[in-house]
Amino acid sequence: MNYTPTTKQVRDVYAYAQTYRDFDRWHAEEIRKAKAQALEEAAEFLSRAGVLWHGDSGVTVREGWNDHTKGAKLTDWLRDRAQRIKEQGASLG
Repeated sequence: MNYTPTTKQVRDVYAYAQTYRDFDRWHAEEIRKAKAQALEEAAEFLSRAGVLWHGDSGVTVREGWNDHTKGAKLTDWLRDRAQRIKEQGASLG
């Protein structure tokens, strides 16, 4: 059986050694890292040949863009967003 404590439980335990503020800072950084990693992984997956735009994807990017351009724009956006999340965390730390 796997047990995952709630954020509040971990925060309370963490507070014995550090303040809530330190925990909140650490927790926010972990969330930022996870978000950035997820975006980078999505960009990597979607940049593979044949993964995206192989039919009706349900996504309209811009009229006149070919499949490669659509995929490049999306993966560039994902990578850019991941970088901005990382930079936000670095500026707070």
